[in-house]
Amino acid sequence: KNEGNGHFSPVSFPEIEIYAYHFATAAGTFGRERSPAFADAFYMSTHEPRVAHAAGITLYVWKAGAWQRHRVWRRKDAKTLEYALAMGDLDGDGLDDIVFPDSEERRLKIFFQQPDGSFVEASEREEPTLDSPGQCVRLADVNGDGKLDIVLAKTVSSSRPEDPGGWEVFLNRGTHAAGRALCPKDDRRAYFSVFCLDSRRSRAEDALTTGTEHVPT
Repeated sequence: KNEGNGHFSPVSFPEIEIYAYHFATAAGTFGRERSPAFADAFYMSTHEPRVAHAAGITLYVWKAGAWQRHRVWRRKDAKTLEYALAMGDLDGDGLDDIVFPDSEERRLKIFFQQPDGSFVEASEREEPTLDSPGQCVRLADVNGDGKLDIVLAKTVSSSRPEDPGGWEVFLNRGTHAAGRALCPKDDRRAYFSVFCLDSRRSRAEDALTTGTEHVPT
């Protein structure tokens, strides 16, 4: 909790999915009133009454003095973990959407927030395919057209050494699947994070990536 004087103090959060591992969060807003919210990527497992695994995305919304929990996506018997997550208004309707790379399906999943508070996944043809597991995803306007594009850092899986890794940009042209932009060709490098900022004040954000090289690029 921000005390307002430059100091933060820990507080409990009983609303969180318990008995789960939490790998990624992304801040955003919920509803037309733009209530504070954050998305959380989790993975849970149980051994009783049987061994079971599940991964999912949950949205937590601060409203009327309390946290509300909204289930966005869930997969039983998940084989991969979700390390990357982003929130932002992709379709310009004033509602924040959710983006994350599904490394099991090798697809970049996009969930559009609806006026009734639900989330609807984009059609398969609108979701870009991936050649490597996603490690970090950001939403940024990289070409200065006022629309949020998707910037994705990818890693190399130990079980699939043929994965190229690298990073990609998906331009917002009505469908991100059709807007795959050219990025530097990579020699099977794993990227761990990517940050976007308009460092040159050109209205087009640049990308700073960190990976298996010693120097950020």
